[in-house]
Amino acid sequence: MNCRVTSVALAAVLLAAAAPASAEGDVAAGRNKAETCMGCHGVKGYFNVYPSYRVPKLGGQSAQYIAAALKAYKDGSRDHGTMHANADNLSEQDMADLGAYYAYLPKARTAPTTYDERLPSLVRVGDPMRNIAPCISCHGGVDQKLGTPWIEGMPHEYLVAQLNAFKDGTRRNDSQAQMRNMARAMTEREIIEVATFYAR
Repeated sequence: MNCRVTSVALAAVLLAAAAPASAEGDVAAGRNKAETCMGCHGVKGYFNVYPSYRVPKLGGQSAQYIAAALKAYKDGSRDHGTMHANADNLSEQDMADLGAYYAYLPKARTAPTTYDERLPSLVRVGDPMRNIAPCISCHGGVDQKLGTPWIEGMPHEYLVAQLNAFKDGTRRNDSQAQMRNMARAMTEREIIEVATFYAR
């Protein structure tokens, strides 16, 4: 009987070892894999070798969003030569691990977005006549929509570049073209105003 229990236990161990990597990321593994990322994205204090005004801050971003962004760079739906080269050889597990690591880090953010009159009009109420939803409906801070990136405290130039990429269609990893449809309707002044607010 002891022999049988030992065989069952051994079989369970062997099956677990042969099982594919979990969809959930591993923070420690992600930390090791993020060595390449740190030259641009930095970590502590978000110090960057690359000019920080062009690079997003990743600490505290959701694991799912990080993994989705890496997939978009890999498949080309998000255009960036360096990021495509870095993401090209990543496995699904690598992406999940990197997502878990960056989600583990604290956010570098300003105070949460509040609902008052000081918010730019597009952030607060959008523009229904042009089919532009309020930015805070997804990027609200306190009630952040699941799966969307937090953008408070992101570099101004980065935010402007991303809105323009959605506007001209060079960035197309948004679900059902939600961001592309809204950004296409935005003026250059509105893009700057929204970016200035979130980068405050």
